[in-house]
Amino acid sequence: MNNKINSISKALSLLTFMFMLSVASTSAMAEWIKLGGSEMSSIYANSSITPAKGNKVITWQIMDFSSAQVASGQKFLSIKSRNEFDCKKKQGAVLQSTLYSGNMGKGYAFNTDTTPSKSSSITPETAEELSWNYACGNH
Repeated sequence: MNNKINSISKALSLLTFMFMLSVASTSAMAEWIKLGGSEMSSIYANSSITPAKGNKVITWQIMDFSSAQVASGQKFLSIKSRNEFDCKKKQGAVLQSTLYSGNMGKGYAFNTDTTPSKSSSITPETAEELSWNYACGNH
């Protein structure tokens, strides 16, 4: 009886360890990739891209500013947004966005908008196009 309990205990410990390892490796794999920028700002995309319905993908991006911007009387240094891109139609929509007082989505979060924007054509030579190229080229 003790051998069965020890075997079950070892198996559960191994399963727990494997689960924790998979969670840790998944978190480590999702990282921010710099897509481009200027002296004023940089655009980053999360390496984790989620397939959506049809030819669409969903991904996170951060617009990071070198100096403070102002919205609703509050200063912010970054905007983190969740975007949906249609890879076939070359369109995009912002599903949600949040302003942050610190760089790279850190600090105080405010002005969260969870109302999806209407899908529109990607404007050439913009941060949006850099994000679309990355998301649609890597899914």
